Amino acid sequence: MTAVRPATPADLAGAAAIYDEQVRTGISTFDLEPPPVSYWEQHLASTEPGDHFLVAADDGEVVGFAYSSAYRTRPGYRLTREVSVYLAERARGQGLGRRLYDDLLDRVRGDGIHVALALVAVPNPASVALHEACGFEHLGTCARSAGSSTAGSTPPGTSCCSSVARRAVVRVVGCRSRRPPRAATHRRRPGR
Repeated sequence: MTAVRPATPADLAGAAAIYDEQVRTGISTFDLEPPPVSYWEQHLASTEPGDHFLVAADDGEVVGFAYSSAYRTRPGYRLTREVSVYLAERARGQGLGRRLYDDLLDRVRGDGIHVALALVAVPNPASVALHEACGFEHLGTCARSAGSSTAGSTPPGTSCCSSVARRAVVRVVGCRSRRPPRAATHRRRPGR
């Protein structure tokens, strides 16, 4: 059975191999080149509340991973985490993405994080379905994001993914209040 657990340094090569394959053949990463191992080491080493790195291992082989990290560095976003999940081709369609996200979101919530945000490159019906099944709601779509799924195969200054949109989905994971947000007001403050 495939085990979901916190990542260790020994898992980084397996996680990187899954991600690197997506950089080369997919549309989900928007990276142009596979990141260096130091990128994964930083995720693993983070001690910030809400930052987690989990793997799914089948007989010791990493077949999937999920992680949460800062959405933005500004202090106002400290209770928001961006989350991602990636699976090896052979591990897709077995409910493993859901198991990884369920565990990850429980950990994020336990750290007092209020919002989990994911960016999904579309079209990607499987990823959209996974995020919806995990309680994420469509927040918006950036219709003209640029990235690359086949680095080096497009002319300089262009992107092979220029027509791929990124769909932002959000899930409130730990907010104590269920009040709807206050409507924005545009009143001028006295003296201004």
